[in-house]
Amino acid sequence: MEENMVYSTINIIILLCLAYATYTDIKSHSISIKVSLSATILIIITLFFSDRPYLSSIIYGLIPGIVLCILSYLTRESIGYGDGVIVSIIGIGLGFSKVIFICIIAFIVTAIVAIFLIIKRKSGKSTLPFVPFILCGFILELCLF
Repeated sequence: MEENMVYSTINIIILLCLAYATYTDIKSHSISIKVSLSATILIIITLFFSDRPYLSSIIYGLIPGIVLCILSYLTRESIGYGDGVIVSIIGIGLGFSKVIFICIIAFIVTAIVAIFLIIKRKSGKSTLPFVPFILCGFILELCLF
């Protein structure tokens, strides 16, 4: 399979997974394990057709997601485990550097929105679903690279 087709397929799988995860994260603050597992399996199968060394790419790509899962545990799920799973899926498909870029954009946009909400509300603690911001970072990464 041609390398461009591999990356296009992976991007489509990730985009569909993120779109569905964004919907469920906003609606119910949850991420579907079935959809996440399905996306992961499809990405790994697609990577078999790639020229890049997929095993090392998968291992390095998992690191940011694992870090988010550890942060989820340490913060008593202020950052949800599902966010770590989604970041792991992206890392498996796109590799370490791209998932780091996507996470940085997601954190920056989340911070901007949170500051705006704090100024606007001036009261109480509220939660923001993080997956929509990951989707934002992913789309920006697609547009720029």
